[in-house]
Amino acid sequence: MPGREHPELREADIALKWPRQLEHYKTAFHNMKKREKPSYQFFFTGIRIGDDFAIVTNPDELFCGIGMSIKKKSPFKHTMVAEQTNGAHGYVPTAKAFEGGSYETWFGEHSYLTRGPAKLSRRNRWTS
Repeated sequence: MPGREHPELREADIALKWPRQLEHYKTAFHNMKKREKPSYQFFFTGIRIGDDFAIVTNPDELFCGIGMSIKKKSPFKHTMVAEQTNGAHGYVPTAKAFEGGSYETWFGEHSYLTRGPAKLSRRNRWTS
């Protein structure tokens, strides 16, 4: 998954919404900038149990819309999406979530993947 495009510290937004956490977010931002990469390797893994049940795992916290889309597009009657398996890459917000802005979208140790999960969805067959 690609890393965040042009990360920026949302200092004014953080100061307004989480004033006591501003120093924490500044530190997290600068620490993540030191370790950021152009992309991060991880895998979605699926397992089928019987004819009508599947489990899809991933090392992220997908926003609900993405998880529900995986379930909707699954060919199985029942599909469970399990998160933060085999690693932890942080939040994967939907494009709409980035428009609204919240701590899950602020670049840092908890959110450093691409702002464009919907663009990836066409290739990977899930949407945001």
